[in-house]
Order: sequence, then C-alpha cells, then structure tokens
Amino acid sequence: MIILLIVWGMAYSGMPVVLQTLVLRSGGKNGQAAASIYVLVFNASVAIGALAGGVAIDSHGPAAPIVVGAAFCAVSVLANVTTIRGTAADRS
Repeated sequence: MIILLIVWGMAYSGMPVVLQTLVLRSGGKNGQAAASIYVLVFNASVAIGALAGGVAIDSHGPAAPIVVGAAFCAVSVLANVTTIRGTAADRS
C-alpha cells in the first residue's frame, strides 16, 4: 500500500505542472490569461468535488463518495474521448 501511495503521489504531483505548461503553450499570446483560467477551473473542480463528496456522505453514507468519484471519472473520460475524436475529425 505504501508503494502504491508513493507512486500515486509522484504521478499526481507532476500533473498540475504538466497541464499548466500545456495550457501556457497552447494559449500562445494569451498564455497568461489561459493559465489564470486553468487555475480557476482547477480550484473550482476541487471545491465542486469536495461539495459533491460531502453531499454524498450526508445523503448516502461513507461509501457514496467512491461512486460519485467513479461517475465523475466516467464523465471525464467520455468528454476527453469526444474531444479527441472531434479534434481528429477536424484534422482530416
């Protein structure tokens, strides 16, 4: 468990830096504005996740945040797949 926790911590600690770098590069001349929007969305997602987890615990018990988290992950995967397919279709 400790090894998995260390691997997860190392993987997650680099993700915000990588994502913000991608946002800065893709923003071009408006990179700073894009970065500020990224920070806003990142912090809002943390707040919304905490709210959803708290509501889930209050209404359905301690196991509910796992289900809510899995649902958010599924929606995220679907959104990413849709975006990637749309981008690929635009290129061809």
